[in-house]
Amino acid sequence: MSEVRTLLAPLRNRIANMVARAVVKLVADGGKLQSLQVMVGADETREACERFQEYGFTSVPLPGAEAVVVFVGGRRDHALVAAVDDRRYRPTGLADGEVAVYHKDGARIQLAADGSITITAKPGQKIILNGGQLPVTRITQDSAGPWPLVGGNPTVLG
Repeated sequence: MSEVRTLLAPLRNRIANMVARAVVKLVADGGKLQSLQVMVGADETREACERFQEYGFTSVPLPGAEAVVVFVGGRRDHALVAAVDDRRYRPTGLADGEVAVYHKDGARIQLAADGSITITAKPGQKIILNGGQLPVTRITQDSAGPWPLVGGNPTVLG
């Protein structure tokens, strides 16, 4: 039985090394595919890890964000970053099915369960609508306002 364990040990190690949690240290965003330096565990730094993002969405994570790293074939020399999240800034309390695009400083676009869209700007900042093909039908101010609306063809209702 010990011979079998000895023979299977390399395979077991490769399987155990396929997925890991990591912390983002640096981001290179100049290429066609983003590249990250990540810290896996307390003492393993991985350079030039390719980061895959969903089509149509992109972001540059901040140092300290958390990542899921996949090592192709369990080999530590080929790391792919499959997901990055940052619990320090992620908004919470959304209802089932809701979606939010957010920034660490509070700007946010939220697609609500009732079909409404809420755009929140940081106080003193602008919301810019380019193109003006679909007019804004209602603008409300909340704790994020006041803010100027710039561009587009808005219709403001009271």
